[in-house]
Amino acid sequence: MHKLKKLILLILSISIASLYLMFSNSTKIEASSNDNNSINYLKLKNKSTSLSTIYNEKYQTRIHNQINKQKKLNNYTFQHPLLIRNPYGTNTTAVYMYFKTTEELQASYTIHCNNYADFSQTLNSNTLSGYTTEHEYLLIGAIPNQTNTITVTPTNKQGKVVDTLSWSYNAPSLQGGDQYLTVECDDSNTSSLSNGLYTVLGNDVTEDSEEQAYMRLYDNYGIIRSEIPIVSYRSHHILFENNTMYFSISSTKIVGMEQTGYVSKIYDTGNYKLHHDYIFDSNNNILVLASEKEAKTSEDKIIMIEKDSGNITELVDLIDLLPDYYSTTSLPDSAEDLDWMHINSLALIDKTSLIISSRETSTIIKLDNIYSNPTIDYMIGSDNFWQESGYDSLLLNKTSDFSMQAGQHCVTYVEDNSLPQGQYYLYLYNNN
Repeated sequence: MHKLKKLILLILSISIASLYLMFSNSTKIEASSNDNNSINYLKLKNKSTSLSTIYNEKYQTRIHNQINKQKKLNNYTFQHPLLIRNPYGTNTTAVYMYFKTTEELQASYTIHCNNYADFSQTLNSNTLSGYTTEHEYLLIGAIPNQTNTITVTPTNKQGKVVDTLSWSYNAPSLQGGDQYLTVECDDSNTSSLSNGLYTVLGNDVTEDSEEQAYMRLYDNYGIIRSEIPIVSYRSHHILFENNTMYFSISSTKIVGMEQTGYVSKIYDTGNYKLHHDYIFDSNNNILVLASEKEAKTSEDKIIMIEKDSGNITELVDLIDLLPDYYSTTSLPDSAEDLDWMHINSLALIDKTSLIISSRETSTIIKLDNIYSNPTIDYMIGSDNFWQESGYDSLLLNKTSDFSMQAGQHCVTYVEDNSLPQGQYYLYLYNNN
């Protein structure tokens, strides 16, 4: 009798455990739209709307693992794919799509929305041929707060369309508000543009603002196709490497986002705040214009974030390079820190030299030996500004009659084979 009771208890325990696993692993679905052309989207568990949570390594890993588990649990085909609305919280109107095919195919898609131009793209298969049997994509381009029709078309290597899947999608509103759904553009010049997306970085949101910060991307016709919400401040630059897009989400973090929207890299700037610009060096480490958090000065340092480890090294402190000029500057009465140089752009030359732009001195500066013993090679600026400073010997001679730059930004280094050896072009945005 005693053994029978133990057996019954064991069976009950197994049954309860099985029921728990069955219900805990059960998936929820949501309709993509409220019309007859709707399709089922998978609804992920415990999704967050807080951007400080979303841009967190543990959160991104948890969502990523949920999706990978679903991919293994089910046999997703083209006609019955895995679809998820904005799974990682990093692209407001986007739809994740996953399926397998028996034949290597290339997928393309079109988004149609009444009163807007169609948006069509060929999807990146992450293969050299462009064809694959395992398909994982993020479909961007839906018009916010509208019913969109998404049509996906796979093509074989002979160029033949082998199938079509179409459904309706009620895209959500943008997190940053409904302004700027379209921007004016010159239609006569759209044929000269490449078939991509465009953005203007630097929306006017300060670090302490409660207003939603974001990147918005537009097509050739000035139509909104993507919103990437960020935590605060602004994204200063977009870098690309191995199908990963790097951009800043605050004054202290840079992230690497894969093409599915998954944030696989998060870099913290530690004791520094970033501003204006960051670039890859020749080893794909990230060089960042920075201010030290507790310093009396701002926007006068350059740090390196090691790409693999995330370790931070201070490479350049302009106080060390221009000590005599720094000693002549003083803190304005209304300022919290001394913005005496205001470095606003970076450009890498060779492997160990940089071109930087100083707004406060209206000067372009070339730095050498940035990793070991930084020195100033030359400066391009006003003779009047630098006369009797002790640094006037570093100025390049002006050989033509042209207006000098003032408060310039975005100095860009460009090589050109038509130039004599050792010469190059510098382009800039002149605030003068």
